[in-house]
Amino acid sequence: MAWGRKEDPLPPVPAKPEERPDKIISEMLAAYQRHFYEAAKGQPDSSIEAAKAKVQRAHEIVSSSRIGYSLCSLLDHVRHWDAWAKREDFSTLIAFPVADVRATRDRTEKDKDRRTIYFQYSGAPFTLIFIENGFSAWEPDSNTYGSVELYAAEELVVGLDISRGISKDYDRWSFYSVSAFAPGDWMKHVVEMAALIDAHQSRRMASLGDQDALRRAARIKL
Repeated sequence: MAWGRKEDPLPPVPAKPEERPDKIISEMLAAYQRHFYEAAKGQPDSSIEAAKAKVQRAHEIVSSSRIGYSLCSLLDHVRHWDAWAKREDFSTLIAFPVADVRATRDRTEKDKDRRTIYFQYSGAPFTLIFIENGFSAWEPDSNTYGSVELYAAEELVVGLDISRGISKDYDRWSFYSVSAFAPGDWMKHVVEMAALIDAHQSRRMASLGDQDALRRAARIKL
């Protein structure tokens, strides 16, 4: 005879509901599709990943060093030199000392407006090529797009993809991606030219304000 409390029997395990065949087939096909996609996609190309990292690094340098800002500022200043060269006061319009200035304007093979400006700064020869592409067919916005390349002693040292909002008065070109970059002494020259351009514009705006104040004061009797 067994003494003590008898243990309660374990409750019966409920039977799993039988899955419908159509659900099983759907899950199997979904799993197969994921597996087949991963196999078809293959392993990432290490050279492409390295190229993307290189482009990103160049973008960070161009942005943080103000090379992007400086080149866009230089572009805004020199892109009208082909028209300014016909003026008698051409030398007074230029914000920094230059020599051997030449400017041409033509069309690319895709019928885009292209301006090429040659000049020397601090004895170093530079060539700036600006191509205006117009509006983008892929990005419906109020921006116009283009590209600018700078050559130092006939070597391409920096290339930028740029845009400008036409809905804003006096909007300036700004870069959004880098297409070429080779560090060198030219970087110092570009930063210097941009600083001289900014100073020139500040003096010009201050002069306009001074002239306006003198004109108004001459008509005021106090």
